[in-house]
Amino acid sequence: MVSRYIVTFCLLSAVASNSLNKIPDFLHVCQRNDPDLNQCIVRSVEELRPYLRKGIPEMQVPSIEPLVIPQLIAAQGNGLKVITENLKVFGCGNFTIVNLKYVEILYLSCFYSI
Repeated sequence: MVSRYIVTFCLLSAVASNSLNKIPDFLHVCQRNDPDLNQCIVRSVEELRPYLRKGIPEMQVPSIEPLVIPQLIAAQGNGLKVITENLKVFGCGNFTIVNLKYVEILYLSCFYSI
């Protein structure tokens, strides 16, 4: 479960921080009309794995070995609450993508001026 969030975070960070810059050669971009889009994304993430392990400074993507989480708060309904600071998680680069399904979400933005 944690690795899914890590992969999502890293990919979104890479895309967001690089939206105005040239895409690096090691980052393979999949096309939405690719009939095998899910597998393309999996291959792209697998190719990106070594870069995620050590971090991508030019894209402001931190290393995931170890993944440092400044603060993590976990609360359960029965009153249990755990607060950690400077949590270091090891082994995040050993994630496995078991299943991936791309779902396109359409966002509409309207801007009005008078």
